[in-house]
Amino acid sequence: MNTIFEFTDRTSVYSKCIFASICHAVMVGKYTLLSDEISWDGTSFLFQNMEGTRGVISFSEKNFLCGIQSEENYLEGENNIENTLLKDAELDIIYRVRGEIFPYLLVENDGDDIPAISAIFWGEEEKICSDMNEKEFMHKSDNILLPYLYEEKDMKKYWRDYYEMNQEHEQIVEELYLKKMTNDSFLLDAVQKEKLMEWFGEEITYCKQSLEEIGIMFD
Repeated sequence: MNTIFEFTDRTSVYSKCIFASICHAVMVGKYTLLSDEISWDGTSFLFQNMEGTRGVISFSEKNFLCGIQSEENYLEGENNIENTLLKDAELDIIYRVRGEIFPYLLVENDGDDIPAISAIFWGEEEKICSDMNEKEFMHKSDNILLPYLYEEKDMKKYWRDYYEMNQEHEQIVEELYLKKMTNDSFLLDAVQKEKLMEWFGEEITYCKQSLEEIGIMFD
């Protein structure tokens, strides 16, 4: 078993997932074809890219798990995954991966849906473990985790460039991010709502859905 990504921790990764989610929710009215790239299901953060790689990070109060499925490089089946990618994990981690990761990363095999995973890590607040080393993990996961491992300044630049945000977009993202990090849920203020409606018109429904997934309500 390896300790990986020692430069980060659960709190930092979570905050970057929230920031990415807010960027996505604000800008998805412009890029509706990207509506499935980022979403939340309760405390599970779901993300994917245009190359067919997808992942889930499941957060609890002090622990978190991550599973990645690269389209062309994965292991199929619970036993195969557990005997390879979880061979050094404790039993409670394996049980949690079964319930919190496997259901989101399935492929069809002979008419059945089975888990298909390329890389897994599990961790506590300040320790992240994997049966892969960092280099192998990043290769197997097609580097999809990079934005969630960057330093904050580089992470914000990445999403600004990705969504081609202007200063007004950035301002709303920052306002919502700062408020979200201290509030589970809150109401979008009138100015922010008016701006989104002005920018995206009817496509604001995409923004509304994504914001409400993380507790930022329109009404």
